Amino acid sequence: MRLLEREVGTSRAANPASGAELARGDHLFGRVPVTWMSKHAAAFPRMIELSARLTSGVGQVIVGNHRPWSVSRLGGSAARRLGGSDQVPVRVPAPRDASACAAAEDPEVSTYFHACLANPGILLAPLYNTALMCPVTSDADVDLHTEVFGAATSELLDAR
Repeated sequence: MRLLEREVGTSRAANPASGAELARGDHLFGRVPVTWMSKHAAAFPRMIELSARLTSGVGQVIVGNHRPWSVSRLGGSAARRLGGSDQVPVRVPAPRDASACAAAEDPEVSTYFHACLANPGILLAPLYNTALMCPVTSDADVDLHTEVFGAATSELLDAR
């Protein structure tokens, strides 16, 4: 919330909300998110482009290492499914709902990747191993993710 307030120049400390202001929608559930989104709407195409770049890079790592994993993209996000046995063909389709995703996930492998990516400062949304692009995400950020993901995959396979 502080980020949103800083972005649109609203501060509850400097401008405490009265009942009338809240009724007009001047704060959290009113103009602040709408103003923030309209200010950053121009970034969405770039976020989608970066998500496609990340999906491509992760897909190359998956296929190059013959893993039964999948990666899918939705808008400015990319989600990986890290599970399945080595006997499953490489091009496993991504799960189509939350139940299938949960059933297909290997929690130990997922935790391993979260730790490997967190060390250099790459954070994923914990649910579904999702990388979310934002207006300040750069090509270098996406490339670092792909590089670290590739190295972590190699280390995982070497350890087995």
